[in-house]
Amino acid sequence: MLDFSETFGAQVIDNFVEEYLNGRTPNPCVICNRKIKWEEMIRKSTKLGADVIATGHYARVRKDAATHRYVVARGKDTHKDQSYALWGLTQDSLSKTIFPLSELTKPESRAISERFGLLTAAKGESYEICFVTDNNYERFLKHTL
Repeated sequence: MLDFSETFGAQVIDNFVEEYLNGRTPNPCVICNRKIKWEEMIRKSTKLGADVIATGHYARVRKDAATHRYVVARGKDTHKDQSYALWGLTQDSLSKTIFPLSELTKPESRAISERFGLLTAAKGESYEICFVTDNNYERFLKHTL
């Protein structure tokens, strides 16, 4: 299990609240992806001797031949594209990331999950922000403030 710092969690939630209070619509997943998921996973995986991390995002990472920079691009399943939430990842993070689902559609990955008897094969879709599980931002903001 990863050791998530309270500081990282506070960064994500505090930014979410601040952005809403300033009349903007935040995307906390961008900050969470960079600070909590990638930076922490890479730190931990490096300690374990791993060269790369793999996530279940429907996106691609490639190295641009002209600029020699890593680029996040859409995965095969354009209906489930998650590249938009990964724009904040660093070059270092992208260089150490693979997306095994990038060449699959959601139905194809579900079929593979079913074939292997994985519990997530029948898991429902999730579109809400993980810390606002009922999708009620107004309730969350009132409770947080």
